[in-house]
Amino acid sequence: MAMRRATTRFTSLAVAVLLPIALAARAVSPEWISQGELYPRVLQDGSLFGSSIYVNGNELAVGAPYRNDGVLAASGAVEVWRRDGGSWHFAENVVLENPAADAFFGFAVAIDGDRLYAGAPGYAGDAGDLPNSGLVNYLQYFPDESDPWSSIGGIGGAEGDRTGWSIAYDRELLAVGSPGPCETCGSGSARAGKVMIAFDGDDPSTWANLYPLSDAHEGDHFGHSVAVYRSPDPLQPDLAVVGAPFHDSGGPFSGAAYVFANSTHVADGWLQVAELTAPDPAAQEMFGLSVAAGPGRVFVGAPGRDVPGASPPVVDVGSVFAFEPDGAGSWQLQSEVFMSGPASGDRFGTAVAYDAERGWLVAGAPDRVKDVFGGTGQTGVAAVFRNVSCGLGEYCWSEVAELFSHDQLSIGQYAGASVAVADGRVYVGAPYYDANPNNGVSDSGRVLVFIDDHIFDDGFDGGAE
Repeated sequence: MAMRRATTRFTSLAVAVLLPIALAARAVSPEWISQGELYPRVLQDGSLFGSSIYVNGNELAVGAPYRNDGVLAASGAVEVWRRDGGSWHFAENVVLENPAADAFFGFAVAIDGDRLYAGAPGYAGDAGDLPNSGLVNYLQYFPDESDPWSSIGGIGGAEGDRTGWSIAYDRELLAVGSPGPCETCGSGSARAGKVMIAFDGDDPSTWANLYPLSDAHEGDHFGHSVAVYRSPDPLQPDLAVVGAPFHDSGGPFSGAAYVFANSTHVADGWLQVAELTAPDPAAQEMFGLSVAAGPGRVFVGAPGRDVPGASPPVVDVGSVFAFEPDGAGSWQLQSEVFMSGPASGDRFGTAVAYDAERGWLVAGAPDRVKDVFGGTGQTGVAAVFRNVSCGLGEYCWSEVAELFSHDQLSIGQYAGASVAVADGRVYVGAPYYDANPNNGVSDSGRVLVFIDDHIFDDGFDGGAE
């Protein structure tokens, strides 16, 4: 998902330079262990708990956008969890104050202290007369109330905008994707999409709209994914990266991503500084389906990517592209990252997250096939990479872990559809997990939690409750 002004100007560049491809050497690491699983407290068939995840310190928000309220199908919900004594505990179940069918509340989420942001891209407006206009609902936590999360406002879109499809948040910098319609996303008015961004979402004067500077087409789904980085250094720019996975840069749905920067840290200071594509874009790669951002670095997932030049072909394995500034006002491709042992249909890069402090890149491959207790099938995984030196001043991404659950019910759970990383832990959404298929509870979802075992050097231990 963009921003800015100051007098540092950047030049827009469609990147077409192929730098080292990182084919990881390790798939499993004894340094990573499962810390447990989080299961929805409202156990419901088809709710897809784990479709979205946001972690902020001791708070965790998990979306279940297809949950029913008993009458209204797919009205959606968000579960808030809190960590205490090393363990995660369910806290509250949050829904729209005026639930609506097919609102998909919880499709995207963010949480920060007593503030929760939740997207409902199918919302049709308060009067129900704006189909798929969408909404990002702002909720405030009031601990003394029986229902502690209350709506205090939000931001909506025009008909067909699907506002709230994506949300990015970093230290009060909030970005909201309104990707509009696309050829595979249903009906609506024809637009390329936009992203709304603000340093203080409560103040309407701080909102700005981000659009591609050029080469935008209806159905691009610009805003399908968005990520932001707010710089703690006032001399360094804030960043935003926006994915447009249905853009036809090298064939239908090859995809693109756009980088914006803001050196002035005010609403009207956002400038597009790069248009990114794969170096050899091909149809159906979906470059931009997921994005992540950090200081001087952005990542773009392309889950439909094939292994270049492989014979026989290895298709839809997926990859993640790492880009960085070149020091001359442009952005360049630093490396293309593949999982070790890539297999056709893995769809690695469906989701991506970045921990700049630890130098970890985490990406989901929800169709990855693994052996588990009782069978073999598409369990899905999250792969963890570390940034390491590979000589001559270059750095590479080395795979250090391939994280997945080992029970038979893991097959078909689509683990890696969403990922988050924080405080030495990796959170992996598995929205198609079947809690009790024999009793008809399927696709209820769960979140897998993994931890770097080095954290136990500090005597920490804990799990989920």
